[in-house]
Amino acid sequence: MLLPVAIALVTITGAVLTYLSIRQESAAVDNDRLAVIQTVLVQSRQTGAESQTHAFGGLAAQYRAMLAQADAISAEDPQAAQAQRALAQSFATSALIRGFMSGTDASSTFDYAGQMQAALHNSDAIAPPENQPALTMATADRFHNRARWLAGTVVGMLVVVVLLMLARLSRARPRRLMLTALSAAGYLVALALALPHTF
Repeated sequence: MLLPVAIALVTITGAVLTYLSIRQESAAVDNDRLAVIQTVLVQSRQTGAESQTHAFGGLAAQYRAMLAQADAISAEDPQAAQAQRALAQSFATSALIRGFMSGTDASSTFDYAGQMQAALHNSDAIAPPENQPALTMATADRFHNRARWLAGTVVGMLVVVVLLMLARLSRARPRRLMLTALSAAGYLVALALALPHTF
């Protein structure tokens, strides 16, 4: 009577471990997908910031050209040069590049790194941090490892069921006791290996 109960217990435990393994693998797959989405978002954010910085660099070059033109005509027509400089400053303000220029003359330089950081900062609310895909992949790997461990313990439970069946079919008492003891030890070992990976 004891062996059928043991077989039922081990079978139920194996079924529970199978269910838990499937759940862990499902969570791993979900995190794999999320990591891919986050990677695309991070790359899109980077590409968008680079495009914006490149466009602003072009506007900065246009601003410097306007100032250079003002410098070129300043000797023969100071009034036109002054109007050209005012137009250049107005252009820099409306183009939103004034804060990234090192000065207000034709030799001023554009702060590409500062503009890049500002463009990246503007998308902070809609894109995950750059390290988030790696963190999500690490989480997926943990779930995959747990699922593999649990699947391995399910195989162990199947071996225990086979040993219990052999014990039940055995007519020799010493052999039955030995198989039952092996089954009990195998069950406890499999359970001990499974428990740390269930949550």
